[in-house]
Amino acid sequence: MTTREFEHTVATAISQGHLLTDDGAPVIAGLSGGADSVALVAVLTALGYNIMAAHCNFHLRGAESNRDRDHAAQVADRLGIDLFIRDFNVPER
Repeated sequence: MTTREFEHTVATAISQGHLLTDDGAPVIAGLSGGADSVALVAVLTALGYNIMAAHCNFHLRGAESNRDRDHAAQVADRLGIDLFIRDFNVPER
């Protein structure tokens, strides 16, 4: 599937399912740094939605958790979207 076909498929699903409005209101999307969340924020941004991304770092996988956070930040920067990061101290909770 090409990028254009993917964008069309997502746009159609959003429209048919009445999932998002086109009123410019921000859409908050989770951005873990994995392929699926990166694809989600990229396609929604390409479709013109006002995307804000959120990343939760639970610090459960040591340095790998921080690499995911850093990758999410790089993706958000590249797409020109705001990223809000929340750190959680799981053992403390």
